[in-house]
Amino acid sequence: MKKYFRLKEQRVNWILISIILLLSFIFSQSSLAERYHSYSEIQEQLFLWDNEFGGGDNSNYPEGGIVYKLIEIGFSQEDNLPIWGVKLTYDADTEQDKPKILFLGQCHAEEILGVEVSMALIDILLHPIPQPGTFNMPYPNGYRPSFGDLSDNSIASILELAEIWVVPTHNPEGLSVVHGWEENSEWIQDVTYRKNKHDLDGNNIFNFIVGQGNDSDGVDLNRNYDFNWAFGDGIYEPDNGGCNGSYYTDFDYYRGETPFSESEVRAISDLALENNFLISIAYHSSRSGCLSEKVKYPWEWEGDKFTPDHSVVSKLGEEIAGFIETVSGAGNGYYEPSPSGSFKGVAHNWFYSKTGCFQYLIEIAEGDDGMQPDEDYLINSILQNNLKGAFYAINRTAGLNLGTLGAEKNMITGIVSDLSTGDKLEGAFVKILEMDGGVLSPRVTNSFGRYRRLLIDETYNLEVGALGYETQVYQFSPSANEITVKNFSLVPIIKAALLIDVEDYGNNSNNIYFTINHSNGLVDNIELVAGIQNIQYPIGNYFGVVSCVGRAPFSINFEIQAEIENTIQISLYEENIILSEPLDLLENWNILSGDWYISGGKLYSQLELMYTENEESVIDYVANISLDIDKKYSLIIDLAYELEWDKDSLIFELYDEEGLLFTKILSNQNWEIHNETIFIPNGADYFSHLKIKLITDSSVNYRGVQIDQIKLIS
Repeated sequence: MKKYFRLKEQRVNWILISIILLLSFIFSQSSLAERYHSYSEIQEQLFLWDNEFGGGDNSNYPEGGIVYKLIEIGFSQEDNLPIWGVKLTYDADTEQDKPKILFLGQCHAEEILGVEVSMALIDILLHPIPQPGTFNMPYPNGYRPSFGDLSDNSIASILELAEIWVVPTHNPEGLSVVHGWEENSEWIQDVTYRKNKHDLDGNNIFNFIVGQGNDSDGVDLNRNYDFNWAFGDGIYEPDNGGCNGSYYTDFDYYRGETPFSESEVRAISDLALENNFLISIAYHSSRSGCLSEKVKYPWEWEGDKFTPDHSVVSKLGEEIAGFIETVSGAGNGYYEPSPSGSFKGVAHNWFYSKTGCFQYLIEIAEGDDGMQPDEDYLINSILQNNLKGAFYAINRTAGLNLGTLGAEKNMITGIVSDLSTGDKLEGAFVKILEMDGGVLSPRVTNSFGRYRRLLIDETYNLEVGALGYETQVYQFSPSANEITVKNFSLVPIIKAALLIDVEDYGNNSNNIYFTINHSNGLVDNIELVAGIQNIQYPIGNYFGVVSCVGRAPFSINFEIQAEIENTIQISLYEENIILSEPLDLLENWNILSGDWYISGGKLYSQLELMYTENEESVIDYVANISLDIDKKYSLIIDLAYELEWDKDSLIFELYDEEGLLFTKILSNQNWEIHNETIFIPNGADYFSHLKIKLITDSSVNYRGVQIDQIKLIS
């Protein structure tokens, strides 16, 4: 066990140290109300349920088979504590094609009310008819919420039609700090702790200070996702005083050394990527009270930038919030829904962008005692209110409109298959044209060939396609009363014989990759070998790029025609470097506008972390190199870039003596050093200069570009 207390010498004077030491002694004697589940109590209860329901039929659901499956989805970063997920559905021991919803009970350690909501949710789903003694560990008087017309029949329908996943805590280390433990006859506890226990300085001592902030170990798990991760707090970064400037919690929002550096976050992201959740609810609580009793969802940036699915995401957020009464509401006040402005590696933005899942961050209660109330009536009221929102979200996922917590159906679903074979197509893209954009990872069919999209009462155009198939478009208007079912049988594109002859000039032992761009925007990657290979490939016109370490890149436009043998010749030559521009001086560069600068052998587009709005920043590289018209040339640029998707642009313009030769435009993100290739048009006899432009709109700024190297290769 790590030692629990060690002070960092940052922003702390001796007077403050004395005060903190006194407070630590006082707080270390405190404890939470007994009804809150500690990590060990969570495990104990989950194991009890597993023993009762995980190995056989559930008498509460005679037709449901096994309805409970306990799964170890990962481990905590420092103490290697298991992270448990519970899968609840009919025949939970099998893989099924059902709509799925995910509940995350606790991310931040001190925000423990969500643990209680999630444990209550599991209990209700396992026991549709309350039974004495089934829900009293450690809840006093066997309390459990009830919802009037949320009957055992409607719960049975939920488990029959949907799959509910519950992770009571994915921060077991932090939860252990909040609940405390005894070490060497001394009670150790910090009820205000937020992060995990990642040992950041490697000294094998858990460095924390009782009270909010100044904990020099630990990572904020809700800043560790890779979506906008760079804009979160660095290590030991002071706080700005919260939303109302009334308190400071230095170091508490540290984003981690890299995106997904924390095993807890990797466990959740892996679970999300594997399961195609439609909806997720992540429970939090607000320290300051500025965000208490709110439902937040992705996203509104700088007042005018919303998600492509905003109309659907916001309506569902409003509906969930409309079922959750505030503590003081008395029937008149409900949680406030709004899009999140967060730009710092948070889960709900990542869930939406990368997986298509609509995640709602629900801030249950406010700071001080409001986050961890002692009174049973208050805790019970908070659980009762939040579970109403939870069951509405479940019903929206399942497409159930039973009772007062029933939801509209407005959903389209179907199977995508091969017309000729009937085989289900996994990974086919399914795109709502009115709700699409570069910020979204492709929405694709699951292993059953199934797609699902939540919608509202509007008219949409659905585009479906896959590599080697004709794309189809279907216009429809969903219904609030009936789920729209539309299956697609995609027509395979006729294939023809393609002979690929790879001639390698030199001794090559590296892999050869052929990247083929299709007209529908899809990209295919084929691995080749030196020599001749015969494949069957769909007819059509293509542009392909061949890459191999140590070889000059090779580009080719080619057509595959039906009923003939098509041949393409690929010649791989060793790199002949005509020019390699070291980026240590601006000697051959002209800055035409903007704040371009060189540092550490890299060229950067601006001095600050992020570029500015309404900018056209231009730098010009002067080459003046004669070219042999009988040779092929490529300009290789090693770079990383980050732009606002579809709004801002990084443009490369290649010039000869007479004018513009070629333009390459990037308008997305790839913040890993990689190479972008500009193929100089055949027959060009001169490379005059390369102009690089960064063009931005009026809001939402990113890191721009850093260029590591520029090479001209023949």
